[in-house]
Amino acid sequence: MYKKERYKIQKLQHGDQRVFRELCEKHYAQFFRYTVSALKSRQLAASVLEEACLEIWKSRHNLNPNVSFCIQLFKVVESRVLAVLESIVADERLEEEIRNHIRVNHISVKNEVTPDKEQSSLIEAIQNEILQQQLLHELASTRR
Repeated sequence: MYKKERYKIQKLQHGDQRVFRELCEKHYAQFFRYTVSALKSRQLAASVLEEACLEIWKSRHNLNPNVSFCIQLFKVVESRVLAVLESIVADERLEEEIRNHIRVNHISVKNEVTPDKEQSSLIEAIQNEILQQQLLHELASTRR
């Protein structure tokens, strides 16, 4: 690794914001392309990179001047990307479980004896609540 970069990492460790900005901006385009290709969302990619740079800044004292800044930033970005992908998979699983639950309950309700008015309003209220929860979940996952 070049002495110049080692010196910049040491300055970053001591809180030099100009060097921090310079190093992050130097690698931004490269990591942005990587993150967009992994997450399929420019907005999510920008958010992940912002969080990764913030994490680097907060843990700047732990940076290793003998290891390329690019490699150290990549480790943080990769970790963030994997966390987002895991979250997306978990959300999709939960959504599928909810859909299956609604489907099963809807079928069992149809097969039962015709409910009276009180039962009908309770069933309708429960179905509305489930639909509202689904909509909130979908809205929340689109904002990530």
